[in-house]
Amino acid sequence: MSHTSTPWTDHDGTTADRTPEWHEIHASGGRVIATLEQDAYNDKWGEWTPEEVRANAEFIVRACNAHDELLVACKEMETYIEGWLDASQLGAAWHHVKARLQAAIAKAEPQA
Repeated sequence: MSHTSTPWTDHDGTTADRTPEWHEIHASGGRVIATLEQDAYNDKWGEWTPEEVRANAEFIVRACNAHDELLVACKEMETYIEGWLDASQLGAAWHHVKARLQAAIAKAEPQA
């Protein structure tokens, strides 16, 4: 199964007095994908400040929205490095870059 299509957006939820109470991540059609919310029992954000919760929601949205393009770019660069020079001609730095690209690709692709 595939994930909900991007782009995703971050939306603040606030109380009547404009106090931030939650952040929602919405799909392009407006459906809620995830909610990061204040602890209703303790009236706090746990270990995080409201600013950190907002930053986390924004980070999730940026990462998800950039995921597919970054994965394609990594794969293209990996192919470019492989075809660029014979493996014996590649310096240690390029071998390191290739290994990092392969590790990033493995993390980004769905696991079977």
